Amino acid sequence: MRHRPAVIVSLSLNVSLIILLFAGFFTPPLPAYAGESEWTAEATPGRLDNTLAPTDMDIRDMAIGDDAMTLYAAPGDSIADTVIYKSADTGVSWATIPVSARADFVAVAPDDKNLVVIANSSTHEVFLSLNGGTSWDSLGVPTGATSISDLDISEPRENKYYIAVAGTDTTGGNLWYLGYGHGAPIWQETRTFSGLAPSTDAINALAFSPDFAADSTIATVTDAIGTGVQLQLLNV
Repeated sequence: MRHRPAVIVSLSLNVSLIILLFAGFFTPPLPAYAGESEWTAEATPGRLDNTLAPTDMDIRDMAIGDDAMTLYAAPGDSIADTVIYKSADTGVSWATIPVSARADFVAVAPDDKNLVVIANSSTHEVFLSLNGGTSWDSLGVPTGATSISDLDISEPRENKYYIAVAGTDTTGGNLWYLGYGHGAPIWQETRTFSGLAPSTDAINALAFSPDFAADSTIATVTDAIGTGVQLQLLNV
């Protein structure tokens, strides 16, 4: 596969908000809604079978499949069992899915409800399922990771799905990604790529662009010493 230079673009959140607000002054007003605005009361849901599992369990992460019916919930270390919970009916009922390690993060492919990834924040290992959680394969540990704070998976690009994790290594914030589809998947760290703010202390959140196949962009929220929280964009 042809590799393009990776570029990281940093935007101060304050500057970005100012730009958005400034642009808003020159945006034509939206047409008025012709109907009457009103509030309506809705009955409180009365079903009793929406409870996932033990009452002392927490949900640490959740992902929604492309069918808008399939849900995955990761309980992290709030229970002793290494499981995730899966619903095929928008949360009306749930099934317990055994996993290979404690699931602190979960993500699902934008176009395939059965392609699921989970990550463990202690061992930093990432696992992949191609069949909705029936079986799991290890993708290993991102090289040098000392913490994981987020996980995501892209739409397919060049017959590969890209999986990324955000977190830290011994030098500060880092993001790792790999392409899964053909050939052996290898984690690529990005802290050494040009453009990342050198004071980046942690990468706290990430998301693939909805049009990743065309723009190859990953958006991240980072924390940098002296400059605070930033939005930084990585082009892979």
